[in-house]
Amino acid sequence: MIFDLKKKEKNYKTFEDKSTNLKINIEDEKCLRYMGRIVRNIKVAESPEWLKENLKAIGQKPINNIVDAANFVMFDLGQPIHCFDLDKLENEKLIIRNGKIGENITTLDKKEIKLDDSILVIADEKYPLAIAGIKGGTRAEVDSNTKNIVIEVANFNSTTTRKTAKKINIQTDAVKRYENEISSDLCSVSMDAISSMIYSLAGGEVESVVDIYPKKTEHRIIKTSTEYINKRLGGNFSKEEIESVWNKLNFVYTYKDGLYEIEIPSLRLDLIGEHDLTEEVIRVLGYDKLIEKLPEVKINSSQVDNTYHKVLLAREKLLNDDYS
Repeated sequence: MIFDLKKKEKNYKTFEDKSTNLKINIEDEKCLRYMGRIVRNIKVAESPEWLKENLKAIGQKPINNIVDAANFVMFDLGQPIHCFDLDKLENEKLIIRNGKIGENITTLDKKEIKLDDSILVIADEKYPLAIAGIKGGTRAEVDSNTKNIVIEVANFNSTTTRKTAKKINIQTDAVKRYENEISSDLCSVSMDAISSMIYSLAGGEVESVVDIYPKKTEHRIIKTSTEYINKRLGGNFSKEEIESVWNKLNFVYTYKDGLYEIEIPSLRLDLIGEHDLTEEVIRVLGYDKLIEKLPEVKINSSQVDNTYHKVLLAREKLLNDDYS
């Protein structure tokens, strides 16, 4: 919105539909959405210099082109991403389920975690492969010998992800994002971005996406008016000024009989009521547009609060008698 310029949408490579044998089964509602895609015949190698330098600039250690691509897209779009070595799975099926008492997983940082039924995991038909939304495991780790991968782009419940991370004492960049709650609709663009980037860095044959989305996000409408906004801000903004904010934020809206009906973008989970839209207006237009004026408070000095007056007299008497 600098200089009234709109954000330019990124264009990612599109892939033709290609049949896939990948199966995904969500067994617990703590997984809000799960997208998976197989890419075959990739070449795992060192990342190009521009990618390594970008990651180093934000304190990330380059690993290889696949892992680095996933980290780059996460920091770019805010969506955690993970990749599994397809050939290390029992078959081409992923199951999102709760852990089982007696199960263990070794995370990528070589930490042994004992699982139970409160911990959501990504598994094949035999073993847990990752702790959902928190950390991948070594069993299906991508390494220099990897030829085929499964890309995971998913969303998990923010509360249970935070609780699990605290329970097993693991804090990651993925946890930070999930516990702050992200929109499930972010998965789609993130899958496009990571697929395009992996293809450009490692080549391969990209198969169709498998997308399991049990409860899709409902469109939200918030109603407000120029009168409401000006009353809350103590300003006098015109209809044109307020509509300029909606346009800069790419809000779809209608205006009828003095009332705005605004369709809230699915990624804006922070906007829940009129007060939030009012804040957006002044944030974009600038707080300097408001006139600094103290509220008028009328005090009738002729009236004395008898109780307070007696308290003051008692306090003064006690202090004079050396009580403190």
